[in-house]
Amino acid sequence: MAVSLQQARSAPPANGRNGAPLASSGDPQTGNPAKLFQKGQDALTQGQLEEAERDFRQILQIVPKAGGAYANRGVVYMRRRHWTKALETLQRAQHLMPQVAGIRLNIGLAYYRQNEFLKATPRFESVVRDQPDALQPRYLLGLCYFFAGRWADAATTLEPLWPQESEKLPYLYVVSTRPIAPAAKNSTTGLLKSSSNWAMVLLNTACSLANTI
Repeated sequence: MAVSLQQARSAPPANGRNGAPLASSGDPQTGNPAKLFQKGQDALTQGQLEEAERDFRQILQIVPKAGGAYANRGVVYMRRRHWTKALETLQRAQHLMPQVAGIRLNIGLAYYRQNEFLKATPRFESVVRDQPDALQPRYLLGLCYFFAGRWADAATTLEPLWPQESEKLPYLYVVSTRPIAPAAKNSTTGLLKSSSNWAMVLLNTACSLANTI
């Protein structure tokens, strides 16, 4: 999920550490930050990652605390699967724009794509608190709980999605695990081995959600 130009231009102060807003005018020699941001965002939307990264890097040379440029540069790294760079960049963006839930969602996704479910969980939790009706963070949080063996939490988190997801088998499978959590299946590995077909369907669903960056 990329940060929009509107978000980048209107980030309010947060404990005195907010990022600098993007100006709509600039030095002709260096470029207009707002126009560069829109250009980079368009390139990102079109999958032109090299051009997008160049534009966001140029913005940061002009406005070093442009949180939106860090956020979208992090998205570029995520799409390249450069997870370490993505996390470093996104965490810088979060420091500058802590109120933007999409940045926290992307940090969670970067951990999730590396199977770091315990690290992804608090990021998704914070997004769900801010956006309780949003499908993607709630579904991903439920899956993190599921893979961590937190059956009741997974079911409780996913139950509000029943009207939208009740006909989808992976959703029904996760929710149905709440009453059966014997000690013999207390690990993710054991569960996946005992129900590999379901797990593959579930993982395919999870990947489709996680690929929405």
